[in-house]
Amino acid sequence: MERFSVVAAYEDVFTHNRVREVCDGLLDQFWGEIEFDVEWWSFRRLQHPSSSLRATRLAAEAHLIIVSAHPREALPMHVQQWCERWGNARQRSWGALAALIGSSMEEGASPIAAYLRDLARRARLDFLPHPMTDLSRLNAPAPPGSRHPEGDVAEGLNRLLDPRRPPSHWGINE
Repeated sequence: MERFSVVAAYEDVFTHNRVREVCDGLLDQFWGEIEFDVEWWSFRRLQHPSSSLRATRLAAEAHLIIVSAHPREALPMHVQQWCERWGNARQRSWGALAALIGSSMEEGASPIAAYLRDLARRARLDFLPHPMTDLSRLNAPAPPGSRHPEGDVAEGLNRLLDPRRPPSHWGINE
């Protein structure tokens, strides 16, 4: 079974739960095909030097980094510093950075999303910006085609996060 590493950084319980919904959706979609190693890092925990150093090493090697935050002008300075460290240390030639900033009803997510988009460009990562929506209705089957894990997972993640995608079922008797 192929392995796929995910590093998730989140601001609080609410933003942690948003990331958990995404990871649960990926696990459901790729169960039995890909083994996910998910590392969870709260913004608060990233303030501690030893934790931040470990999280930097993991993110520098991860297939997918997810940052989940409330919309504001900028990420906390220590989180930006952490992002810069792992971004500069990346050796992997492919991967993705998913930005779960705000919700479809909140304004102001763009400054953080713009920063993360630039970081993804500099770190040679695909950028997946998404305001959060109710992900429980976006339970789509795995895409046909490529068996390469990063292609399948990136496509699956995009489908899970696309708020324009209609539900794949009515939810009756499931």
